[in-house]
Amino acid sequence: MEVGCFLWLKPRPRIVLIDRTTCKKETMTEPLFQSAPASRKMGRPKGSKAKVIQVARSLGLHHFAFVRSSLLGLDLAESFERYMAWAETTTDLRFVQNRRDALLKQIIEAGRQYDASLAGGAKITNLLDLLRSDAKAKPVVELPSLDEWIEAERMDPDMWGEADLLAEYKAAFGLDNADAQEVGAGLKDVVAERVRALNYLETVLSEIPTATDRLESWFGKPVVKVMRNVGLLTLGDLVRFINVYGYRWHSQLKGFGVLRAKQVLQWLVLEQDNLNIAISGRVHEPKSKQELRVASLVPVAGTNQGLSQFGAGTLVTSGLARMQATPSLAGEHGDFRSHMANTLGAQNDLEAVDMWLGRYAEKPSTQRSYRKEAERFLLWCAQELRKPLSSVTAPDVQKYRAFLQAVPSTWIQKIPLKRTDPAWRAFRTQPSPASQKQALVILQTLYGGLVDAGYLAWWLIRSGRS
Repeated sequence: MEVGCFLWLKPRPRIVLIDRTTCKKETMTEPLFQSAPASRKMGRPKGSKAKVIQVARSLGLHHFAFVRSSLLGLDLAESFERYMAWAETTTDLRFVQNRRDALLKQIIEAGRQYDASLAGGAKITNLLDLLRSDAKAKPVVELPSLDEWIEAERMDPDMWGEADLLAEYKAAFGLDNADAQEVGAGLKDVVAERVRALNYLETVLSEIPTATDRLESWFGKPVVKVMRNVGLLTLGDLVRFINVYGYRWHSQLKGFGVLRAKQVLQWLVLEQDNLNIAISGRVHEPKSKQELRVASLVPVAGTNQGLSQFGAGTLVTSGLARMQATPSLAGEHGDFRSHMANTLGAQNDLEAVDMWLGRYAEKPSTQRSYRKEAERFLLWCAQELRKPLSSVTAPDVQKYRAFLQAVPSTWIQKIPLKRTDPAWRAFRTQPSPASQKQALVILQTLYGGLVDAGYLAWWLIRSGRS
């Protein structure tokens, strides 16, 4: 039996037409190929030549300074870095040259529009023509000295008199032609004339920035895009943004480096009178330096010379050492000392606390937490109560509890500093209720340990809990 292969083709749709006069049916088959759709009309569609209106960049004093430097023949890259780089995104030499040409065209076009508004006698067409010219700075020709010229010409000084040599020297370089010198003196320096023309146009065309100016009027498109990503639209928005975020405001802008931020800030400071928005003084230095500059040691009044150099909550290292050297603060004769041999071998409060902390050497985190609270309490006893730890009473404990609930600002330093720093403070922030409770628990443990060791005669915190 032979097996055949069949290819099934989908039938073309049939269309049935009915002739109403004869009532006969006629069948039509849809053609295999459709005719191509009609091509669109030749030519550009409407609006193809329309241009998108862009916000023109304003002409500031820095723009004129950059163009002036180029007219004088100064290094273009250095001039751009000095006057323009802060508002742009690249310092590529090709971009710098194109930017310079675009600025010159913009100045000439602005001058042309300004010239159209002037009366006949005040026209500045000649100034615009000077800027349109392409005169370059004249190269300076350095003449050789008389001795160098004599040697180069191989002239024998002995065969020539001094006056003759000088006459020949002047004749060789045209210095003896008075008529030529007068004509040369009467010629104008084209470069200097162009600079003078630019200086005049600067006085009439340069714009003063205002707080309502859009960022694209003063910054390049990539810079504007970065600023818009954080919601900035105008120069006023930028100044307020800087004042809010302070010294490291640029860290909020992706790709905005420290150098660019510094240059932008310098420009805004120069223009802050025109913007009518002051730049906050705290944007010029880090917060840590501000804290150190503003913070000052608050001396504690009193007659005790051992406390004369204490500041509120400060000098933990040297302060504790002074406490140990001050009889009234050391605790050798504390009111609640047992005055019996103790297992700590301590002679004063600081030695007792230090020996007690030594028991937690194998638990660094616990020892660190206990030391912090013990030092705070010791400093508070010395500076607020003027008494050692071993003389603290139950009412004193209640005072410390109230102190923790509202720590004075003179005891708080928000930035981390070394313990030897004069601006160090015992607290970084206001303790939370949980931290306050933890502090009292640690002090209870401290006093319990000192009582168990035979250093103190009674357990102070237990009595103060009620």
